[in-house]
Amino acid sequence: MYRIFYFSGTDNTKLMAEGIYGEMLRLGLEVDLRDIVEVSKGFDGALAENQLMIGKDDVVVIGFPIHAFSMPDIVEDFIRKLPRGRGRKAVVFQTAADPTVANLSGLVHGRDYLKMKGYKVIYERGFIMGCNFFYPISKGLVKKLYYRNLELMKDMVEDLKKGQERHVEVGRMTTELALVFHYFEENWGARFMGREIYANSQCTSCGKCIRSCPKGNIEFQDGEIIFGKACMWCMKCFTICPADAVVQGYAPKIKIQGGYHIHDIIHDSGIDYENYQLQGEFEERFKDYFTIN
Repeated sequence: MYRIFYFSGTDNTKLMAEGIYGEMLRLGLEVDLRDIVEVSKGFDGALAENQLMIGKDDVVVIGFPIHAFSMPDIVEDFIRKLPRGRGRKAVVFQTAADPTVANLSGLVHGRDYLKMKGYKVIYERGFIMGCNFFYPISKGLVKKLYYRNLELMKDMVEDLKKGQERHVEVGRMTTELALVFHYFEENWGARFMGREIYANSQCTSCGKCIRSCPKGNIEFQDGEIIFGKACMWCMKCFTICPADAVVQGYAPKIKIQGGYHIHDIIHDSGIDYENYQLQGEFEERFKDYFTIN
């Protein structure tokens, strides 16, 4: 049985997790899919094997987005709370917005943390998705990347069924520097930026951001939506708001105009991803991703 556990802020990683899950089912593999936030609710200490339903022969699969060159701290914490691996096999996959090799450090960090818990990581795969803040890439490229990922997911699951292993190679200095940068970004940068998030006048007080925040960092106070000091910069509140009302005060343009909704892009029949040509020097950086194995 493959036990897939994932964390997703803007649904990119969730889409990949669901894709892997569906492909495993198609090939007749036993598989289970669970959200790390939901699994961890109400548990501050170690997670028991029976709680996670992990059998002795199960393969643990961990999926996450890249936050500042590594896995979100909420995923690291989940791994640290896992029951001892005792030689169990594990798989790590991630989503990142940029093809830079430094982003692959997250897979190495995941491998290292799981190894410390007694798991043997047999497969590592990085997926590239569209950037969901700071700088937009064209919707044509976002959709093209998604369909390329479907091909890579099929390869991944077929490899796993055949027992083939796959590991990424990233220089140790790169992974160490990535970890340092991630520490300051996740623990200081995110909280600094998070202090100036607010809901503007478009807010309808629907409460979706409150219910979806993985850190429990949003609440109603005196009839207003208030954002606390524990932000992890996952962008879930920005993405899930139906009124597009969540704003960042220090950098109001940090969010792509109109929000980032991967599902809308995928299902937009007017976006011709098959004939899409990469535009400009920046998008040319993605070229190799469409030919890798």
